[in-house]
Amino acid sequence: MNFGQRGGFTLIELAIVITISVVISSAVFLNLFNYRASQNLKLTLTEVTAVIRDSQQRAISQELGKSWGVRLINPETGDDRYEVFSGPSYSLGVVEKSYGLSRGVQFGSPFSSSTIDLDFSAVKGTIAENRIITLIGAGGERSIGDIILNNLGLINTRIEKN
Repeated sequence: MNFGQRGGFTLIELAIVITISVVISSAVFLNLFNYRASQNLKLTLTEVTAVIRDSQQRAISQELGKSWGVRLINPETGDDRYEVFSGPSYSLGVVEKSYGLSRGVQFGSPFSSSTIDLDFSAVKGTIAENRIITLIGAGGERSIGDIILNNLGLINTRIEKN
């Protein structure tokens, strides 16, 4: 019998393969987590923008004979949210629907303990002054998304990665 020639792997070879597998798996997991956070920000930015554009269209068409707007709320405690309202202003209007920010996204602007009202004018669908709404994503790479509204009624979005 020949005992010097054995098949298989040594313990050191197995340890090296396992170490390499763990390193690669960790890198993939971290990239997947950052990718998911980035996608959550994009999805939330798209949802908020769609609600703002819908409210603007309601104001242009004077749906139900009313003015329309959106209030963005960043409370000191609790979840950030935004509300669609009908009426000349938030304080004089009626909240038609309330939405919460989800997926680990929060407002950067409005700042904590503040609100921003987007009161769209009837027929034109414009706001009184230019506004930038900022959303901040969770995750290792803190992505930032902006909704840019100008006083001519144009609404644009952009995303920046840190």
